[in-house]
Amino acid sequence: MKTSLATTISVVGVLAAGGVALAVNSSVLDSATMTAENAPALQAEVLPSQYRFRREPRFRGNA
Repeated sequence: MKTSLATTISVVGVLAAGGVALAVNSSVLDSATMTAENAPALQAEVLPSQYRFRREPRFRGNA
């Protein structure tokens, strides 16, 4: 009996927390306006080939 009550309370708590998180996220996302000026942009740095990693030759002993 105690285990099923604890499980029920736990499931109800998780569902309630999820509902609150959904409401908050929906509210925040609905109030945000997305325009071209404040939209995030993807950026990538392109480095010249001289900065690429060069693998060192392996040491093969006294050969």
